[in-house]
Amino acid sequence: MEIFLGISIFVSLLEATTIKPKFINKVHFQVYDGIPPHQQKALTARYVVHKSDWGVIGTISTHFGRQGLPFTNVMSFCDGPLDNSTGIPYAYVVDLDVSMQDVKKNDNVSVTLTEMETEYCLSKHYDAEDPRCARVTLFGKLLPVKDEREKHFALKAIFSRHPYLKIGEKFHAFYPVKLQIDSVWMMDYFGGGSLVPLKEYFDADPVNLQQAN
Repeated sequence: MEIFLGISIFVSLLEATTIKPKFINKVHFQVYDGIPPHQQKALTARYVVHKSDWGVIGTISTHFGRQGLPFTNVMSFCDGPLDNSTGIPYAYVVDLDVSMQDVKKNDNVSVTLTEMETEYCLSKHYDAEDPRCARVTLFGKLLPVKDEREKHFALKAIFSRHPYLKIGEKFHAFYPVKLQIDSVWMMDYFGGGSLVPLKEYFDADPVNLQQAN
């Protein structure tokens, strides 16, 4: 009964809000805005993560009579505001979400992000599966953000890139989470995918690509 009541309240808030989605990528990210060369794997991975506003999260299902099997879902993410990339995906979630119910049982997840979110691949007529259209999968644990300073940073970043999610503040069950990354896999060119060392991943700076190149 509480779940249905919560859904009803949330839907009412969504219908009442005047906040409309903003498509940040189309407004702030140009087609050719310093795309790193494919040889620079770590920088390319960070570039894709920073440019992405949403991704596909994979969990181990606890539902639908498919317990223990893979389940995927779309989730809005950001790794910081436009001018500050952390490499850590943050999200604003609620436990009513089926993926979060899976996470409560097993917080090991994967998150896949694609350069198809920017207009670069379309401008080159690349299919989403074309190896030249970079894709990144991050593995790790999806954890609540508990540190107050980090929570403030995460919420400010999320709302700056996903203004529509601010409605969740009126629905107190929402809270920020982050992916505690333990490995990074990516493909950005022909020849197969590869793992990116974590130190190289976090050392890369996609915001200042001109200096990095």
